[in-house]
Amino acid sequence: MKRGAFSPFSGLKVNCLVKKIIKRLWRGFFRRPHIFLYSVGGRTRSTLLQRVLNSTGEVCVFGEPHFMIDDLMALKRSTESFSAKSREEVRFDEFKKSCRENSFDQWIPNAFRNPFFVSVFIDLFLFILLRPLGKRKRSGFKEIRIKSMLTLEMLEKTFPESYFIFLFRNPEDQLVSILSYHKRSINEECNVIKPSPETFSAEYLKYTEIFLRYSEGKANCFHVFDGDILDTSFLNNLLKALAIESGFDEALLRNRVRGLSDPPKEPLSEADHRILKEHGLDACFSRLMNRAKKDCLRLGNHSDANSEVHVKR
Repeated sequence: MKRGAFSPFSGLKVNCLVKKIIKRLWRGFFRRPHIFLYSVGGRTRSTLLQRVLNSTGEVCVFGEPHFMIDDLMALKRSTESFSAKSREEVRFDEFKKSCRENSFDQWIPNAFRNPFFVSVFIDLFLFILLRPLGKRKRSGFKEIRIKSMLTLEMLEKTFPESYFIFLFRNPEDQLVSILSYHKRSINEECNVIKPSPETFSAEYLKYTEIFLRYSEGKANCFHVFDGDILDTSFLNNLLKALAIESGFDEALLRNRVRGLSDPPKEPLSEADHRILKEHGLDACFSRLMNRAKKDCLRLGNHSDANSEVHVKR
């Protein structure tokens, strides 16, 4: 840099000072036990579980960010290995593209070339996206897709006290529901490609592998079969495991969430059944069920047989 030139974030001492201020201001938010809800594709009652968690009044679980979190976490990882002496520039074209597609143009930085400044921007963006509403202290989101395990690793590193819930469903029932939803709700003018058994199978296998590998040996991860969400006792044990002391609104289990009270769905054809079987989704579903059963036993350890089940009426 030429003598006399000024760059507010070029000095290491300035960077460290700003970083200390930011950590002190946001330490409480990033250290809270937030809840991140992922599912193996759509139609797994993730919306119902989101509403159950929000009804406790202790957590604010937002809707699907549509890969925004994936791109943020990938960008955050790319800034970690940056050396202050290096002239390398952090590129985030993919993230900017995602911002535009999701109508977040106002957050696109114009001239960020310092990786530390980019890292500050990411934390600020996360704080704005996930800041809980009202008096709630904890936050989170639900998502039905994920790009890679890197997203989960960086989320836990950013929010070290967080919990992860991985929802799944019987693949045959799930595909029937997806096809029915697409036929009923997606207008032809939307130009949305109709899901196929092949693409569904590929995603089911991908997400299952990511979630099972990541959650291995982690006490803050829970695999949940979608049918268990309708069980009041199971939900109470899950809330206790998530350190939620308040009860939930039981009326949510009686009131049908969109999609659960639909007209009868068309069954899968023999060809579709064969495709799912050839892709090994039966074995994949069995692995998820085995893990969920183990997590159910862990959840049972959080319950007290003599305690009263607290549910808002």
